[in-house]
Amino acid sequence: MKVIVIGAGVVGVTTAYRLCKAGYEVVLIDELDVPGHGTSYGNGGQLSFDYLTPIANLSVLKSMPKILLGRDSAFSVCLLQNRHFYRWGLSFLYECLPSRSLSASSAMTALGQLSRQKFYELVEDVNIHFDYRKDAGKLYTYDTGMAFERAKQATASPWMRAEELHARYAVFNKPSSLAGGVFDVAEDAGDCQQFSENLVRYLIERYQLVFLPNCKVGTIKATSKKITSLETNQGTFEAGRYVLCTGIASNTLLEQLNIRLPIASMKGYSVTVPATKQCPDVSITHTDKKTVYCKLGNRLRIAGFADFSAVTQAADIQFKTNKLLDNARAYLPHAGDYDRVLDRWCGERPVTPDSLPIVGKSPVDNLYFNVGHGMLGWTYSSGTADLLMRSMGVDIDAQDASHLSGVTPENYAFARFS
Repeated sequence: MKVIVIGAGVVGVTTAYRLCKAGYEVVLIDELDVPGHGTSYGNGGQLSFDYLTPIANLSVLKSMPKILLGRDSAFSVCLLQNRHFYRWGLSFLYECLPSRSLSASSAMTALGQLSRQKFYELVEDVNIHFDYRKDAGKLYTYDTGMAFERAKQATASPWMRAEELHARYAVFNKPSSLAGGVFDVAEDAGDCQQFSENLVRYLIERYQLVFLPNCKVGTIKATSKKITSLETNQGTFEAGRYVLCTGIASNTLLEQLNIRLPIASMKGYSVTVPATKQCPDVSITHTDKKTVYCKLGNRLRIAGFADFSAVTQAADIQFKTNKLLDNARAYLPHAGDYDRVLDRWCGERPVTPDSLPIVGKSPVDNLYFNVGHGMLGWTYSSGTADLLMRSMGVDIDAQDASHLSGVTPENYAFARFS
């Protein structure tokens, strides 16, 4: 059977991989000229399989007045948006309730476990280059003693006080407000864009994947029950099944089918500079500034911000990435050559109110979704590709099913439409 995957970001590419492995004839289309050049291009570089905190949580709810007044250094919200954003916002506030965020956290834990397993299987299978560092580790740093003590009590992971961190890593500024740090030793790092591009190249060579760059979907031809074809700027394409992996652009396409998904655009920013010899291999997450520092080969990626704004101007990207550079100079002055900017980036991360992706069969018989991964697109891509295959009826290993702990294609599908 032929399957058309729409969207060649990391989620679409990983989906294409699983479909090819299952024996489908796969056509992957994207409106850009290179795989992974949209939201996947400049992400933070961390594979955060152990991350289990949804964006909607009680601390964010308590900070909402500060956020709405523009006094939060990491979050910003533009209130001049359409009615769909306000509907999404009400759902987000509901998901901030402790019982809801706890439920989402449990699902994130299970999905992270599944994603780690499936990602490792993929990496072993394809053997592609993407500046990958397995078990690079992640260091969460805290500026206040209170936050550091809470983090220590909430985990069994190794930790260090400020003086020990300064002794181990010469990159930290002295003096600094650093109180201490907690290590997650099992997390990985790599270049998401390289991963996406080289995986497509592998699939073309190994499975005869058809990749159509610069291909923009215009009209979706459909009956009341199924899609019959896609009208694009490169002609008409037909398939037995269609998989939507288009992130924040999904709702624009789905308007033709009278479907709307609970997804909002949360913009993230990154800047990339040459790494110095002192740049640590461990990724660093500065929790107070919500800024990520990740070594990718001989480069340092600095990423951060959660910006719910309707429009992004070039000036916004310049301003935000300059802020990231200022944070880096103040916090890790010896980790990168901050005067030599290699790249500035802004991406629209597709966020659901509960931070869980939307995966599975749509109300249209031959249309499937794999969207809404938020900040964890690369992290979850292998796991949600597996969930997608389950929703399409592909047999799975019973051992895989044991990792889900209630996370199934069914509870990712119909109940999540708005």
